[in-house]
Order: sequence, then structure tokens, then C-alpha cells
Amino acid sequence: MEENKVIKNNAVTAYLLFLISVMFLFAKSEPNLNNEFVRKHTKSALLIHLLIIINILVFKTYWLLWSIFIMWYSLNSIVFSSILAILFLMLIFWAYRASKWEYFNIWSIFSAKSSKKLLNVDNDWNFWEKDKLTFVLAYIPFVGQIFASKYSKNENIKEILKLNTFVAFLSCLLFINFYNNLNQVFILIYAIFVAFVWVNLFWKSDLIVINLPKYFSFSELLKLFKVICKYMKNYISGNFKEFKILEQEQENIQKQDEIDTYNKTKDLPELKWPKKIIYFPIINLFFIFFKENQYQIHIRNALTISFLMIITIILIVFWIIWKNTLILFLFPICYWIWNLGKIYYKIPLIYDIYLMFNGFISFFKRSKKTISEKRKEVKEANFKIETKASEEENTEKHTETRNIQKIKKDKKIKQEENLEEISTEVEDKIEEKSEIEK
Repeated sequence: MEENKVIKNNAVTAYLLFLISVMFLFAKSEPNLNNEFVRKHTKSALLIHLLIIINILVFKTYWLLWSIFIMWYSLNSIVFSSILAILFLMLIFWAYRASKWEYFNIWSIFSAKSSKKLLNVDNDWNFWEKDKLTFVLAYIPFVGQIFASKYSKNENIKEILKLNTFVAFLSCLLFINFYNNLNQVFILIYAIFVAFVWVNLFWKSDLIVINLPKYFSFSELLKLFKVICKYMKNYISGNFKEFKILEQEQENIQKQDEIDTYNKTKDLPELKWPKKIIYFPIINLFFIFFKENQYQIHIRNALTISFLMIITIILIVFWIIWKNTLILFLFPICYWIWNLGKIYYKIPLIYDIYLMFNGFISFFKRSKKTISEKRKEVKEANFKIETKASEEENTEKHTETRNIQKIKKDKKIKQEENLEEISTEVEDKIEEKSEIEK
């Protein structure tokens, strides 16, 4: 099939709204809509939209299973939310397949493969019993991330750890919401599967790997979220770019960030304290007072986890959330231990939260500095105004004093002149009188 951007965009757009998929399906005259690729994806989109509508009608109009409660939650809400979440994930996944020029087959989500000739996990041709044990341990939630971390470049280990994380996350969600019975059944089924893998691996040298899509990885989900945000931002601003291009740009940005971070930290002083202390939340708060060192990225990760844990404990104390929520902190801690050897490693979401906190602190510091500078300017302006007013007042007082002194002086001179005139008149009268008497 010759690539046509209009056809591909039409196939992706069909997943956005129910009415769009209906319109596309009945558009017979438009060649960019009436072709095999767009019609197949339009039918898939229409099917999902119909299932969403049926889900709403059954569970929110007719309230099926409303009277059954499991640990304070209605079975109606549980089933409705689960089906809705699955359908929305299918929409996103199928739209992604359309953007990649792929026809969607639901069975391609999962695939199992076995191989009798396996490469050593450290790329050696000898397959030792130690390596078999590493594969089995990689299946165990939380434990696998720690013991298999040094072999994380191996493709089989990557797939196993992806399944491991997904199973652990589902189990934690069941635990947090008090579905203990269901959680026990889920763990039992997974334990049977791991036992089956162990038997096949040690007795037959067959490794069973379930290949999940890359978006079952939390770091890939966060990357996808960033790409979608850029995609919508570019679409709204008119600077439209294909999803595939933005995805590649985000990948390049992440790789370049790792290189830049490594170059900045490699020449810093070595951390003198034991590095394992960084693993302990809350206890590691004294690292706040440490100067910059090679493990400053890990310390930032650790401090963010500790602050989030303190906030969570406060919420638990006030009965805002359940104490079972604390189990979720095992994920960033295991990610942390897993990648401690990488001095540039930033835990997905955790380091983003750190940057957000740091941004707020920087904003408040800048605001405080700006406010203090403005206050200083206002004080200086007020001082100038007061000084000028004082000078003007002193000038006025001095002028008034001089005027008063001048008036007094003029008055005194006038009085003296009057006295002289009076004395002259008196003398004249005396002389006249003396002449008359003579």
C-alpha cells in the first residue's frame, strides 16, 4: 500500500467520535474514505463505540448487578468501570495501529514463544543453570527488578520484567481496594504459570515469554502521554506533525537528556556515604544537606519519594486514603534499585514531580525576590518623596521666618520713623510755645 497521509489520518480520526465513524462508513463517493484500510479501521472504531454505548445502557440505564456489593463497592460500578477502561484502551491502541499503517488483529496483543536454543542472558553462548534461575526470578514481582536488573538489555528479560510489573500493579490495585479473595486467586494463577515456566526451563530448556505491547511499560505510557500532549498542542496551534515524528522526537529528547545528565554528573565528587542508604525512604532526608555529587539524580528521586510518602502518611492519618496505598511505593523504590548503577537515571513520573516541585520553589523564590525588589524601590521612592517634602517644608519655613523677620524689621523701622516724626513735632511745638511765651 502506497502511503497516503490523508488516508492514514482518516483511519485515526474514525476512533475519535461515534458519529465520525458512522459518516466515514457510509461515505461511498470519497476515495480517501471508501478504501480497504480506512473501512476496516472505521468498522473497528464503530464496534468499540457501540460496545461503549451498550455498556452505558446495560449498567447505567438498567443498573445490572447493582444490588451485589464486594467490599463496599457495587459490582455494577466495578464491571462498568473495567469494561469502559478496556474499551478506551482498545480505542487508543487501535488508533496507534492505524497511525503505523497496520491492520489490527486482537490476537496480536499477546503471543507466546518458546525456543530450545537460548542465548545466555549476558550474551554468552553457554546457557548455565544460574541464567535459568535469573529468568525464573525475573518473573517474581518486585524481586525480579532487583535480581535481573543487570541483564535488562536482554530482550527476553525485558519482556519478562514488563509482565512482572503489569501483574504486580494489578495485584496491588486489588490489594488497595480490599479484593483480597480475588487477589489471592490472581496470585495463585500467576504462581502456577511461573511454576510451569520454571519446569519447562529447567527440564526442557524452553523459555515461555508473553510479549506484551510496549505501552504496558510505565515509562512508555508516560512517554506516550507526553507525545499525545504535543500532538494535540501542535494540532490546535496549526503546526501539525505526524504522531510518528513526534514519537521519534520524544525518543531523541530522552536519549539526549540522558547523555547531557551523564556528562554533567560524571565529573562530580563521589558519594562518600553508603549508596544503599539512598534506598530507605524518610531516613534518606538527611541527603538534603549534601553537596552535589555523582548520585545527585538518585538523591532527587529518593527525596521526592520520601516527601510523597510523608504526604501519603498524613492523608492516611486523617482517613482520607487507605493505608494499603503505601504498597505503591514499592514500584519507584524497585525502579530505583534496579537502575542505581546509571547515574543519569530519572525515575518516570517521580522525577517529573521533582521538577514540578522545583519549578514551584523557583517560582516562589523569583516572586519573593521580585516583591522584595519592588518593596525596596517603593521605599526608595517614598524616601525621596519624604526628603523632597521635608526640604520643601524647611524651605517654606525658612522663607516664612525670613518674611516674619522682614515684617518685624520693617515694623520696627516704621515705628522708629513715627517716633522721630512725633519727637520732631513735639520739639516744633515746644519751640513755638517758647517763642510765643517770649
